[in-house]
Amino acid sequence: MGGVASPDLNLPHVLIVDDEDAICKMLSRYLSRNGFRTTVASSGKGMMTRLEQESYDLILLDLNLGVEDGLDLLRELNSRHCSRIIVVSGRKNPIDRVVGLELGADDYVCKPFHLREILARAKKALRPANATRVAATCCDGAEVAFAFDGWKAIPDRRQLIAPDGTDVTLTGGEFKLLSVFLKNSGRVLSRQQLMDVTHGVGWHAYERTIDAQISRLRKKLEVDPKRPKLLKSVHGDGYVFTASVTKLPARGA
Repeated sequence: MGGVASPDLNLPHVLIVDDEDAICKMLSRYLSRNGFRTTVASSGKGMMTRLEQESYDLILLDLNLGVEDGLDLLRELNSRHCSRIIVVSGRKNPIDRVVGLELGADDYVCKPFHLREILARAKKALRPANATRVAATCCDGAEVAFAFDGWKAIPDRRQLIAPDGTDVTLTGGEFKLLSVFLKNSGRVLSRQQLMDVTHGVGWHAYERTIDAQISRLRKKLEVDPKRPKLLKSVHGDGYVFTASVTKLPARGA
């Protein structure tokens, strides 16, 4: 029987956004051979059109898209969509990496890149937050929620509910960071520990990366981000989550 096989809709779906056709084809072929469905867009406008048509698990976003500002696109993605985002950029300055993460990217890869690195980072971005080096995970496999200071967080759903009942949108990186703090409430965590847990052991980053993510998280959690009461700095040591955290079944959250 001839014909083209239908795509497996159960595979994670990746949207590749790059104005270089060769890079789009290369990434699409490689990821398709390694357990992903892929769709390609060559511009920010094309990306938005595809996002209106269907949802994606992960977006690989180039910041240099001709006249379009990739950082503006990243900011819009962070405010309107819940996909994980990996920036794939030729901008190698550490400040560019920090700004990208600050605007909502879950990870940042510099060009030129190795395809295996993209694959590894894509798989990691789509895994649930793994904080085993800092806190033990739940052993019964049941979906759980965390309640703190009037808030509720359900990590498996990546859902954060404010005291007034509204849903607060977090990026994948922000929620991963919050999950680590919820499982380690009252414990001072160093920047290195936080980087190991949220990005993997041995991940090399400008130290301000964690500071930028903390700043973003405070803006969403704190009444006054400049005078934080939940997520406090510990001079010379790192950060501590001060709220009393209660774990309960997500069904009753």
